[in-house]
Amino acid sequence: MPAAKPTRHAMMSMHCPACGTAARIRNSRPASETVRDLYMECTNADCRCIFQAIAEATKIFAPSMLPIEDQTAASRGLRRGKNARPAPPPHDQRQLTLLAAAPPDT
Repeated sequence: MPAAKPTRHAMMSMHCPACGTAARIRNSRPASETVRDLYMECTNADCRCIFQAIAEATKIFAPSMLPIEDQTAASRGLRRGKNARPAPPPHDQRQLTLLAAAPPDT
């Protein structure tokens, strides 16, 4: 039986700010549920610049198929894609309704 091929994952592409050559992620750590700090290294042997970058999930284009109670609070707070309806703002009891019926004249 032949050995299984290793799974290839999509790589994020970023260029070195010093020389413009492709850079690779050396290490990363979570900064929050939707943000990671990336520690990058230039692949140019003459440059070898090491720098920090930030990767952040900012928008959801296709909603999760998980029940809402199983989703993280961070995912519920992300902006939705262009066709998604925004959640209505919470009602403030101190504000008057503009279309409220006027009191009857006597």
